[in-house]
Amino acid sequence: MTSGRIKPNNKIRFFQGLEDGNLLFAVFVATAFLLCFENNTFYSVFRVATAQNYARIGLILTFVFFIRTLYVEDLCFFTFIFWILLMSFINSRVIWNGAISSMGDTIFIMVFLMVIAGSSQKRLTFILKVWKWLCFILMLIDFYTFIRYPDGMYWFLGYKTHRLAYYMPMMFFFAYTSYVEKKKIDIMTFIAGTLAIVGAFFCNAGGASYALIFCVAGMVILNLINGVLRDKTATLYKALNHRIWIPVICVLTYAITFLNYESIITFIATHTNRSPTLSNRLIVWAHDVELFRESPILGHGFLTVNDYLKYINYANAHCMLMTFLLIGGIIGVALFLLYVYSSFQGVEDSVEAMLIAIYVYAIFLIGITSSAYVFTPYCFVPLFCLRYCKPIVKRRALYEL
Repeated sequence: MTSGRIKPNNKIRFFQGLEDGNLLFAVFVATAFLLCFENNTFYSVFRVATAQNYARIGLILTFVFFIRTLYVEDLCFFTFIFWILLMSFINSRVIWNGAISSMGDTIFIMVFLMVIAGSSQKRLTFILKVWKWLCFILMLIDFYTFIRYPDGMYWFLGYKTHRLAYYMPMMFFFAYTSYVEKKKIDIMTFIAGTLAIVGAFFCNAGGASYALIFCVAGMVILNLINGVLRDKTATLYKALNHRIWIPVICVLTYAITFLNYESIITFIATHTNRSPTLSNRLIVWAHDVELFRESPILGHGFLTVNDYLKYINYANAHCMLMTFLLIGGIIGVALFLLYVYSSFQGVEDSVEAMLIAIYVYAIFLIGITSSAYVFTPYCFVPLFCLRYCKPIVKRRALYEL
């Protein structure tokens, strides 16, 4: 005779705890965040850089076997990453200290979300809520170092646009979680965004400042949609269409970096208080183009700071798409854009989708004149979040366990 008790499903207790979103889950998620935290002062004091590297790679290899649902956009992401690693290997670059160590944060965060968040938006929201407060704390520490060391020598989050790696995700995490839970962007999101803009301006990070302003302005408009602009919703959907914005930004990037289109450069220089050469970026891009033409189809593989100094005499390419062209060639850029478009494919028109799109476009806009956001830990998280804006029937899963 059987009892009336319902037999519990056969799950590992730890993963059941993750699903419940309890304290254990919060500690686990915070640990994942700290594994990707990079800071020279932190490294020099605790000497954890090597340990972080091994831990991230080990967890990536482990987590890959626990991915329960793999979507088409996930395959596109892995293909893009694999291509860069392959080109790095073919070109005899230092794989461990170059591509893997530099891209490890990005890969780890994406694999972490694929495994732990999976197809559950509730779990994703909990993860981003933990991360947003950790980013906020880092920003406050950064502000303290502004006051303590106004000359910039020991700023906590690095030099100028380096802090964008945490400021931009923080704003997105606040905005996304508040909208998912409250169906509006709350006041705390705007406070965090305002502080981020102030911090960027204080560091004289012009491009980052305007990208952050773009995000805040977009969030204001989205909040107004719930009120006075409700009847303009359909128009805004069309205006924010990725099929318009992404090609326009790509063409704009080409016009500036390859063609040095004078009127556009003058406009940017005038409105960002830069020199006519955009703080020597025209010189950098000229060297970038020369290096690109040496291997336009396949690229040169991942380039470290030392590689950039050797080939173009500057620390980076100062352009996101140019960076992808240099390391992965035209094929690499095509794979990156395929990943972006596959993430948008099937997304239904909604305020949530528009919110994510604004941050994706901000990444492309800052990428016109900066490489600071390339392969930072959370650079692809907005693209990951787009899957929750798709009806289940339009989520193109390659397999699901």
